[in-house]
Amino acid sequence: VVLAQTPYDLAELLIAPDELPVVYVSHNHADLEGTPPRRIEKMCRRLVTISPLKRDSWQDAGYDGAITVLVPGVDRAEYADGKWTGQGGYVLSVVNGLSRPLFDRSRWLRAAEQFPVSMVRLVGSHNEGTRGAVGPAPSWEALKQEYRNCAFYLNPTAGPWEDAHNLATLEALAVGCPVHNLHGHPPDIK
Repeated sequence: VVLAQTPYDLAELLIAPDELPVVYVSHNHADLEGTPPRRIEKMCRRLVTISPLKRDSWQDAGYDGAITVLVPGVDRAEYADGKWTGQGGYVLSVVNGLSRPLFDRSRWLRAAEQFPVSMVRLVGSHNEGTRGAVGPAPSWEALKQEYRNCAFYLNPTAGPWEDAHNLATLEALAVGCPVHNLHGHPPDIK
């Protein structure tokens, strides 16, 4: 079985044997994915999305096949080595590419301006030149430490493209970190 997660993965499969079973895992809203639903139906045995919102977007875009929803989650045991302290006192966001339509960059920048630049940390890639950008965390342990030390986590996801419970939000919650969603939707956490 081959798991494809991007349009680039599907392009690579054009040279693969036809009998190779392919599952396409969509992390994004169908309008942002860049892959026509008919192409997925033709090339893949199954479509998997990471939320009901994403599933509904694929159905609205014309995907007629069955869609499996695998809701993101975190294993709390992986975060048991330390709880949130807030001792760093900074505002944290963990984002790869704040300028992508999944995020409300302008609203995030307005929120970040309310704090001294030394009190804002934007962890992730493709954020160069943005206030507080520090690049990707050097390790998984370092990222967990960011969640533990920040005053609160600022979730910049934007509707209608994103749910209010992306993986970074779940990671912050797993250590007990307070979360503020820019768009006010409370995450549906179970």
